[in-house]
Amino acid sequence: MCDRWSLRVLGAIGPNGPVRFAALGRRLNTITQKVLTRTLRSLEHDCLITRTVYPEVPPRVEYELTSSGKELLQAISPLFVWYVRHLEFHGFIESNSDHSKDGRSILVTPDRNKRPPRSVQKNAMPRPASFIR
Repeated sequence: MCDRWSLRVLGAIGPNGPVRFAALGRRLNTITQKVLTRTLRSLEHDCLITRTVYPEVPPRVEYELTSSGKELLQAISPLFVWYVRHLEFHGFIESNSDHSKDGRSILVTPDRNKRPPRSVQKNAMPRPASFIR
C-alpha cells in the first residue's frame, strides 16, 4: 500500500462495480501497462481486489474491489479528499467548479520545464555571487 499507485488504482476501480483493464489505463492516464499490471497483481495478492477472466476472444478481464478493498477505500476517503484539495490549491487539477463534460475533474498537466520561484523551491540555498551571471 505504500507504493505510488496502489491507492490510486483502488480509487480508480471504485466501489461501483467491475472495471476492465483498458478502462483503468484510461482513468490513470500516466501509468504504464507494466506498472498497472504489477500493481493489480499486488492488490489481488493482498485480497483487496478480485480478477475475473472471461473465456472470450480477445480475453476480457475485469477487476472489482473485495469487501476488504471497499473498507480500505472508505477508510482512506478523507485522505483522498485532502489530496484532491491539495492538488487543486497548487494548480495540478482544476477546481470542483470546472468540470469536463462527464462531470469529472480535469487534470491539468504542469509545465515540467518551468521551475517554481526560488522562494518556493525545496531546500533552496542562495547561490554565491560568483555563480550569478
